Amino acid sequence: MLMESNRILFKMALGLQEPWGIEEISFNAEMRRLDIEIGYEKGETFACPICGQECELKDSREKIWRHLDFFQHECYLHAKVPRTICPKDGVHQVKVPWAAPKSGFTLLFESFAMLLVKEMTVQAAARLLRIYDTRLWRIVRRHVDSARAREDYSDLRKVGMDETSLRPHHNYISLFADLERNRVLFGTIGNSNEAIKDFAVDLADHGGEAEQITDVSCDLWRGYEKGTKKFLPNAIVTYDRFHFIKKINEAMDAVRKAEGKKNKQLKGMRFLFLKNPGNLTDEERARLEPLRKDNSDLARAYNLKTSLQEVYRCPDYDTACSYLDEWAQWGQRSKLKPFVQLARSVRRNKLYIARWHISHISNGILEGINSIVQAAKNKARGFRNPHNFISICYLLAGKLDIYSHTI
Repeated sequence: MLMESNRILFKMALGLQEPWGIEEISFNAEMRRLDIEIGYEKGETFACPICGQECELKDSREKIWRHLDFFQHECYLHAKVPRTICPKDGVHQVKVPWAAPKSGFTLLFESFAMLLVKEMTVQAAARLLRIYDTRLWRIVRRHVDSARAREDYSDLRKVGMDETSLRPHHNYISLFADLERNRVLFGTIGNSNEAIKDFAVDLADHGGEAEQITDVSCDLWRGYEKGTKKFLPNAIVTYDRFHFIKKINEAMDAVRKAEGKKNKQLKGMRFLFLKNPGNLTDEERARLEPLRKDNSDLARAYNLKTSLQEVYRCPDYDTACSYLDEWAQWGQRSKLKPFVQLARSVRRNKLYIARWHISHISNGILEGINSIVQAAKNKARGFRNPHNFISICYLLAGKLDIYSHTI
C-alpha cells in the first residue's frame, strides 16, 4: 500500500489539484521506468470542455503521457480520463490539467523539450529525450502555432521582408519582420507577390489590416515590389540599404575579376575593394591610395563604388534624389558594363533608394535574424520540410510567449 506521505509528495510535485490525486506508483528498475496512476474521486462532476457547464460522466478512457524523467528513469502518467454528457454539446473528453488535448506528453515535458530545441537541433534534442524526431517536430509546431495564435498585430506599421533558402538556390522562404520590435512576424514558402498576399491574410488573422502598413523595407525583387503595391496599398517601399550596398559591391567585384585576369598583382585584394572605406586600416588605405590617381577600369570602378555609397550621407530626401541622378549619369558614361547596368537600376529606383532619408528603416534586423537561422540550418545540415524551417524561425526570432500555458 502506497504511503500517504508519498501520495502527497508526488501530487505536489505534479501540481495536481482536486479532484485529481495519486492512486498508485510502480517502479521497474530493470526497465528504468516509473509509472504513476492518477485518479479522481468517484461521484465527481466535470465541466464540459466546450461550454463549461458542470455535467455528469458517461465513461472514461485510459490514457498515457510521457513525463519528465525521474532522475535517469523514464516516467509515465496513467489516468482514466472521463467523458462528460452535456445536454448542449454532447459527449466530450474532459481536459486534464497536466497535458494538452490529444498529446502523448505532459506540458512540463513539452516545455522542457522546447527549451532544448532553442539551444540545439531537433534531432539532437530528440536523442536526448529518447523520442523520435518526428514526434518532437509535432510538439514544436503545435506550441509555435499556439503561441502565434495569441499574437496581436493591430499596431504594426513598419515591415521588413527578405528571402532565404533551405538550400542554395532551392525552396525560397519569405520572412516578414516587425522593424520596430525586431521580431519575425510571418514566414511563407516562395518569394513572389503571392508571399505578400499570404502575409496580408495572416496580418488580418492577428487583428491587423493591410491598409495600416505605412513603410516596407525590401530588396527590389519585382515580386516584392508588385506584391506590396497590390496587397499593402498604403505602404511606401524603401530600398533596403543592405541589399543596395550588396548590389554596389557586386558591380565592384565584377570589374575586379575582369581586371584580375590581366593583373596578377590584384590577387588577394578582393576584400580591400569591398571593405567600407571608413573601416580600412592605414596599411590597407596605403595599398588602395594609388588607385585614386589611376585611370584604370578598376580605379574608376572603385571611385564609382565609394561615391555611390555617399548617398546615405546626403542631408535630406531631395538632395539624395539629385545626387543619384548625377551619379547615374556618371555611371552610364563609365562604359564599365556592371556599373552601366547599376546606373540604369539607380535611375529607375532612385525614389526607393532616397526614401531611406525619410523612413530610416532597413532590413538590418532581418540580416541578424538570417544569421541566427543560417546557424541553426547549418547545425541541422539543412531542412527538408519548409514548414519545420519556418517554425524554427518563429521559435528563434519571433519573441513568442511559448511557455505561458504550461503548468
